Amino acid sequence: MRNLRTEAVTLYLVIAILFLGTAAVDSSLDYRIFRRNGSLLKNYETINQAIVAYNQSSTAFRLYNRNKNLHFYDEYVQYYQEVTTLLTGLGEAFKESEETVLYYRISMQMLQERNTMIESYVNYQSISGSLSKDYEWISLMGNYVTGFLNDLLSAYLDQINRQNSQAQKQFITSQLVTNSLKIAFLLLLAISLEFMIRRSRQKMQEASHVMQEIGKRNFEVEDIQLTSYDDINEFISTTNTMKAEIHTLIEQIEAFSQQQIEHEQQKRLLAESQFKELQHQINPHFLF
Repeated sequence: MRNLRTEAVTLYLVIAILFLGTAAVDSSLDYRIFRRNGSLLKNYETINQAIVAYNQSSTAFRLYNRNKNLHFYDEYVQYYQEVTTLLTGLGEAFKESEETVLYYRISMQMLQERNTMIESYVNYQSISGSLSKDYEWISLMGNYVTGFLNDLLSAYLDQINRQNSQAQKQFITSQLVTNSLKIAFLLLLAISLEFMIRRSRQKMQEASHVMQEIGKRNFEVEDIQLTSYDDINEFISTTNTMKAEIHTLIEQIEAFSQQQIEHEQQKRLLAESQFKELQHQINPHFLF
């Protein structure tokens, strides 16, 4: 058998679990978006660091070319290695967009070719047949690398915007789904709760009607029908039993009263009979 109180508590627990569950889902989505945005921004900052390191490497090489001091060449090598390390670490992040992959590959290839030409230039090994032409090619390639790195930065920024737009759409869709499910569950729970309340109220009204009929000494009123809830049935059984016991008690009182009345009537008749007999006995004496 069922218990109204238990089912009501269960409904409230389901509502609480529903809200907690949807809150957990929303928090999980927010956390995923926060982590993804954090990763995207970190990659964006890494590209900026690579561009700054590349500019420093270009400055170091120009100082070497002007002063022929290997100290500046060592600085160039250090900055070049930093650039390649930073960009290589971002290889996986660029796979989300064909445009960023293209600029990434071109930038890495030109960096390597430029570095090869710089190494030959520092060792006084001309590739084009003239060191001055080699320097011009190195400077020209440097300008190209700068342009492609900036294009890579812009392409990655576009990629961030696209991913944010997609994530926003997914988040809105998820919110619509969870809110729709939440509303549907709440409506279902509200209907179930309303049904239980209406059912219990109906039985209370029936019990009130029975008590009013008992007050009118109408014991022919029908018993209250049992429900599927134990706690309400306990109240209904008590009311029905009380009605039957009151009816029986009143019948017993009425029967006892009727017996008392009949007994008093018999006593009165007996007294009248004895009185009449006494009168008959007294009357002859007065005649003589």
